[in-house]
Amino acid sequence: MALIETTIGSMNYNVLASILKAGNVIRLGRGAEIGVLYADTSVYLLENFPQLTLYAVDPYLPYDE
Repeated sequence: MALIETTIGSMNYNVLASILKAGNVIRLGRGAEIGVLYADTSVYLLENFPQLTLYAVDPYLPYDE
Protein backbone atom coordinates (compact mmCIF):
# COMPACT_ATOMS: atom_id res chain seq x y z
CA MET A 1 0.00 0.00 0.00
CA ALA A 2 1.42 3.37 -0.98
CA LEU A 3 0.54 5.81 1.78
CA ILE A 4 2.31 9.12 1.42
CA GLU A 5 2.40 11.63 4.27
CA THR A 6 2.35 15.25 3.19
CA THR A 7 2.20 18.54 5.03
CA ILE A 8 -1.57 18.59 4.53
CA GLY A 9 -2.38 14.97 5.37
CA SER A 10 -1.96 11.63 3.70
CA MET A 11 -2.88 10.36 0.28
CA ASN A 12 -3.58 6.72 -0.46
CA TYR A 13 -2.22 6.57 -4.00
CA ASN A 14 -2.98 2.91 -4.66
CA VAL A 15 -6.69 3.67 -4.17
CA LEU A 16 -6.44 6.55 -6.64
CA ALA A 17 -4.69 4.31 -9.18
CA SER A 18 -7.38 1.62 -8.77
CA ILE A 19 -10.17 4.14 -9.34
CA LEU A 20 -8.50 5.52 -12.46
CA LYS A 21 -7.93 2.03 -13.88
CA ALA A 22 -11.47 0.86 -13.06
CA GLY A 23 -12.99 3.88 -14.79
CA ASN A 24 -10.80 3.36 -17.87
CA VAL A 25 -9.37 6.83 -17.34
CA ILE A 26 -5.82 5.62 -17.86
CA ARG A 27 -6.82 3.99 -21.16
CA LEU A 28 -7.74 7.45 -22.48
CA GLY A 29 -4.16 8.57 -21.97
CA ARG A 30 -4.92 12.07 -20.75
CA GLY A 31 -6.32 13.81 -17.73
CA ALA A 32 -6.24 16.90 -15.60
CA GLU A 33 -5.46 17.59 -12.00
CA ILE A 34 -7.24 20.66 -10.67
CA GLY A 35 -5.64 22.12 -7.56
CA VAL A 36 -2.03 20.97 -7.76
CA LEU A 37 -0.31 22.63 -4.75
CA TYR A 38 2.95 20.62 -4.39
CA ALA A 39 2.25 18.30 -7.38
CA ASP A 40 2.62 15.12 -5.29
CA THR A 41 -0.32 13.48 -7.05
CA SER A 42 0.88 14.61 -10.48
CA VAL A 43 4.32 13.14 -9.85
CA TYR A 44 2.83 9.84 -8.69
CA LEU A 45 0.53 9.57 -11.71
CA LEU A 46 3.23 10.40 -14.24
CA GLU A 47 5.74 7.99 -12.67
CA ASN A 48 3.23 5.13 -12.59
CA PHE A 49 1.42 5.82 -15.86
CA PRO A 50 4.12 7.00 -18.30
CA GLN A 51 1.67 7.00 -21.22
CA LEU A 52 -0.44 9.63 -19.45
CA THR A 53 -0.59 13.22 -20.65
CA LEU A 54 -1.51 15.27 -17.59
CA TYR A 55 -2.66 18.88 -17.51
CA ALA A 56 -2.08 20.47 -14.12
CA VAL A 57 -4.21 23.51 -13.29
CA ASP A 58 -3.70 25.59 -10.18
CA PRO A 59 -4.34 29.31 -10.24
CA TYR A 60 -1.86 30.65 -7.73
CA LEU A 61 -3.53 33.26 -5.59
CA PRO A 62 -1.37 34.88 -2.93
CA TYR A 63 -2.90 35.06 0.52
CA ASP A 64 -1.89 36.18 4.00
CA GLU A 65 -1.45 33.31 6.43
